[in-house]
Amino acid sequence: WLYELLSSEVAEMAVIRAEKKRGSKSDRLDAFGLGRKIWKGDLERAVYKSARSPFRALREHARVYGMLRQDLVRTKNRLKHFYRSRGLGKLGDAVYDPKQRSRVLSRLPAWHRGALEPLYTELDHLEALRAAAER
Repeated sequence: WLYELLSSEVAEMAVIRAEKKRGSKSDRLDAFGLGRKIWKGDLERAVYKSARSPFRALREHARVYGMLRQDLVRTKNRLKHFYRSRGLGKLGDAVYDPKQRSRVLSRLPAWHRGALEPLYTELDHLEALRAAAER
C-alpha cells in the first residue's frame, strides 16, 4: 500500500528487502547506503518493482465486505444475547426476521422494546449495505 501511495510522487521507486546489519543504525545512514548501492548496482538482494495490481479494487471490496459481515454478526449476537438474558433463548432466526419482528418484540415488556430499537435499525442498515456490497 505504501508503494501505491508514494509512486505517484516520484519518477521511479524501488522496494527492497533490507539486509540485517550489525553496528550503529540510523535512517539517514541506511538511506544513503542503500542509495549508493542502487546507484552502483551493488544490491545483493533482489529489487522489487511492484506494478499496480489489477485486483486492487477487488481486494478493497472484499476487505470492506468482510468488515460489513463482521459488523452484521456482532449486531446479531447482541440481539440474541439480549433475548437470552431475558429468558427467551428459543426464538431462533425469528429474532432477525423483519416480518416476525413485531411478534418477537411483543414477548418483551414495553421498556425493553425501546432498548432494542437502535440494534434493529443497525441490523436493517447493515443488511442493506451487505446486499449492496455483494453486487
